[in-house]
Amino acid sequence: MQTNEALLGFGALVDLVRSRQADVWEPWLPMGDPDPASDGPVAALLRLMHHGEPAPAAALDAAAVDLLLGSGFCTEEGDLLVPGRFRATAFRGLVVAADRDYGHGGDEVHVGNESLRYTAAVLAARPRGRVLDVGCGSGIAMLAAARTADEVVGLDILDSAMTATAISTAFNGPPARCRAERGDFRDIGSGDVDWVIANLPGVPVPDGLAYPAAGAAGADGLALIRALWEWFAGSRARRLVMRFQSLGTASEPMALDELERILPPDADISVVTDSTVPVLIRNAITAARAAQLNPGHTEAEVLDLLQRACLDRGWDHYHCSTLHVTRAGSGVRRHVLGGADHRPGARYRAGAETVSDVEIAAATGLRLRELPDEFWSLDGSAATALVVDRLPEVRAELRDGRSPLAIAAAMAGDDAPQQAALCLALSLVARVLCDRKALELRGGTDHPSPVRNLWLVPGK
Repeated sequence: MQTNEALLGFGALVDLVRSRQADVWEPWLPMGDPDPASDGPVAALLRLMHHGEPAPAAALDAAAVDLLLGSGFCTEEGDLLVPGRFRATAFRGLVVAADRDYGHGGDEVHVGNESLRYTAAVLAARPRGRVLDVGCGSGIAMLAAARTADEVVGLDILDSAMTATAISTAFNGPPARCRAERGDFRDIGSGDVDWVIANLPGVPVPDGLAYPAAGAAGADGLALIRALWEWFAGSRARRLVMRFQSLGTASEPMALDELERILPPDADISVVTDSTVPVLIRNAITAARAAQLNPGHTEAEVLDLLQRACLDRGWDHYHCSTLHVTRAGSGVRRHVLGGADHRPGARYRAGAETVSDVEIAAATGLRLRELPDEFWSLDGSAATALVVDRLPEVRAELRDGRSPLAIAAAMAGDDAPQQAALCLALSLVARVLCDRKALELRGGTDHPSPVRNLWLVPGK
């Protein structure tokens, strides 16, 4: 693949700025980042392609202008280039088109944190032979696989994904034997492919609740994921690499039982779980997005519905994982449970050491990358700033035995997204204090009263 030189510069700038953020998997940079006053063709491309600001065609490389117009990414209005529906982001040299705003409709092409983690897994796996990318979306993983594979076919049910993938393919230079097709993997038989790569919707959404197609995955969140595993088990493909999400307990995703049931006994299965959060974290995000699409329900009502659906079945945590499957292996089963232990209900007491607020604030800032992707979806930066601003009071409450859960509930009230973000930030502060022996765990857990506890189903 040969990418336009100006777009290579755009991609390098996006990767550079992202590397300086606390959330290094966030595809979309804050508006105005880098400095809007920056000049030069690469900065102009960033403002045009990433932030959606019209730009004078004269400010850009002529070949880049031809590419932006020819791909359909932009139109020309007088002397200005005006971006259309999509925005562009980049990751490790790949420049792709997608919807920057997510959660407002059913045909959105989403590139989020999970998309970048998925693409990183595909690049690391170096797929060979004929590859099928299920749910190709923007085409980012399809193009990643094309770096090493002989042939890649991207598959998606959305017409908008076909449009986005065509633009992405144009941006990266047409790779040999790489194409996208509209369709459903369940309709293509056993499939004459060597590798399957996939990143399918994994958000638990009860029947009857509207939600963007890029996320909704049925009541248990595994509707499409389970179907893909069943399809793979009956196919001739040798390898499977995918990102998936699953409800479960604190110790494991419930999808592990599904994998064991569906895949052949001699398949080697490796699951690395890099994020495990209390289910409210996921449900708070879902409720905020679903409330916009379900005008007959308030956000609080949607959250109660989601919490009840999960907790009544014993699913109190939500996991994000990378899966590698090799057919006809030796039957190895491996699950690595990574990520921080957030302990929202843990209770503490004063430790033996005295540490200044300044030191704790600095140490917390250095460890923000321990927080899960969901934290940043909940405006984690604002939650962190609020906790640090109230650090003396927070430390006193932790020493007195109030849990992060209780403190967050008191600070945020019934605002579930803010409560969830604050609880994660407070849990991180508690871990920092424990590591410096300024705080230590005590037995038991604490649930706030009389403050309503959004971590438990009301009335349960």
